[in-house]
Amino acid sequence: MIDVGRATRAISPAQHRALKASYRGCCGPGCDRPINWTTPHHIEFWSRGGPNDLPNLLPLCYYHHRLVHEGGWQVVKAGDEVRFIPPD
Repeated sequence: MIDVGRATRAISPAQHRALKASYRGCCGPGCDRPINWTTPHHIEFWSRGGPNDLPNLLPLCYYHHRLVHEGGWQVVKAGDEVRFIPPD
C-alpha cells in the first residue's frame, strides 16, 4: 500500500521503494546526499495532521531534516518543484 492517510506514521516498505524510484537523493537545496542517506520527511508535519501519503513525503538528509524541524525552515512542494523557505 502506498498511501495510508493517517492510519500510521511509519513509512511502509512500499513507500520507501516509491521514494527511491522517484528521487535520486536529498531534496535539500544544493544537496548531493544520495537517497540511501536520507529519511522521509512529512511536508505537512504528521504532528499537525499531515497524511502519510507519497505526495506529502520527501527524502531529506540529516542536515536538511534538522533545518526544517529545528531551524524553522519550511518546505513547499508544487508539482515537481521543491522550495525551502528560510525562517523570517
